[in-house]
Amino acid sequence: MIDAKEAVRKAMEYLKEMYDMGSFRDVMLEEADLSDDDRYWNVTIGFTRLQESVSEGPMATLIGSSAVYRREYRVFTIDAESGVVRSMKIRKVE
Repeated sequence: MIDAKEAVRKAMEYLKEMYDMGSFRDVMLEEADLSDDDRYWNVTIGFTRLQESVSEGPMATLIGSSAVYRREYRVFTIDAESGVVRSMKIRKVE
């Protein structure tokens, strides 16, 4: 069985394989939780990413688009026995 540190390492590796990390800032572990049945690690990783914000209305042509950084989160489900990443899901925070 893998421990929490190994589960976090697997989640970070998976994130790096799936995305161009050049546009990410402040990548950090948010949560690591072993399921009640000890079968899966649920690891949440947060990061800040640049997103284009397009203005609407009559002033839009003068203002143009502006850069906005948003915090995003991904939840990874990792098999606690094998260390295989089973899923990556977007976590919406209200």
